[in-house]
Amino acid sequence: MDDNRGTGRPPGDARPPLRVEEIATARSAARLRQQCHDWLILDVPSSVVDDLLLVVYEALANAAEHAYVDHTDGPGPLRLEARRTDGHILITVSDEGSWRAPTGDRFRGRGLPLMRHLAQDVRVASGHDGTVVALRLCLESAGEPSGECLGDL
Repeated sequence: MDDNRGTGRPPGDARPPLRVEEIATARSAARLRQQCHDWLILDVPSSVVDDLLLVVYEALANAAEHAYVDHTDGPGPLRLEARRTDGHILITVSDEGSWRAPTGDRFRGRGLPLMRHLAQDVRVASGHDGTVVALRLCLESAGEPSGECLGDL
């Protein structure tokens, strides 16, 4: 029987999701990373936490650095949401800024490949309302997806 009846949490989610928002700056990206760390260490294997935080921080830092570059009124919101479901951690990082296309600079542009290497599923959606980076990491085998870990975000 599911202990989450009436809580609004999905089955298998042992605790409330993490939902935080700040103005997109380098400092706020670091604070959101720390909040994600504090949320993850409650029940996520330590072998997974470091890789997951690297992926999350890459998405946060990219949004803080690039999303609002063309905005004359300064940076806007940076959101982090995380939840645990049966065998997965699902994380979204979103902003209301503009997507920045890769520049071809050989010293830049490694963030998405890094995220895709460390997480089982990485999806990026950008449009007029901003950008959403959705990440899924399978916990059941700590990086080795089994049949049960494959699925949609």
